[in-house]
Amino acid sequence: MGIGFATPSNIVARIVAIGEQGGRIVRPWLGVSMQRVTPDLAVGFGLSRPAGLVVKEVFLDGPGAAAGLKRNDVIVAMRGQPIDDEASLRFRLSTLQVDATVPVSIVRAGKEMTVELKLAPPPENPPRERSVLDGRQPLSGATVVNMSPAVAEEMGLVEWRPGVTVVEVKPGAYAGRFIRPGDMILATNGQDVKSVADLKKRIAAGISSVSIGREGMVSTVQFR
Repeated sequence: MGIGFATPSNIVARIVAIGEQGGRIVRPWLGVSMQRVTPDLAVGFGLSRPAGLVVKEVFLDGPGAAAGLKRNDVIVAMRGQPIDDEASLRFRLSTLQVDATVPVSIVRAGKEMTVELKLAPPPENPPRERSVLDGRQPLSGATVVNMSPAVAEEMGLVEWRPGVTVVEVKPGAYAGRFIRPGDMILATNGQDVKSVADLKKRIAAGISSVSIGREGMVSTVQFR
């Protein structure tokens, strides 16, 4: 077909080293929640172009907090290499080892500066509490977990929030009509859902509506 694929040698070397040690690949965690810089945000932050990632939240005791990152900082480079979007960040992190200390360039209040950030593995806090939802109710057939930095990393998410996320939907299940893997179950019957245990209690009591978060948008499905 004339199509070729190439993998950078530094990524291959890291994968081989981990395999020889009998371990598994863990992408380092920055300890922050981020979103892509849009044209409107670029104007507001005084950037010359819409590139980089805006820090939305800094997690307590995480690498970002230790490095001094703050909300509304814009991450524009790592080790001198530009960070334009989520894909470029994932690529940069895939070449690095957990526990490495790297210089991260940020824009704060219109001024560019560099912080030294020690990478760490993403914690699974809270525990995921993986559960398959069944029974005669709208979410039957969905598998859900508590969202955590570890789950977000596995799903390749840069922007996420604490709560309950869908990781699987059985083929032909009723839930597949309105949810898909990666969706967040934000609320039922107009009340916020904080955990898998919380969601199970709501289901047992009966649900008439579900609010779903997907790619930054929220939609509510009503049931009769």
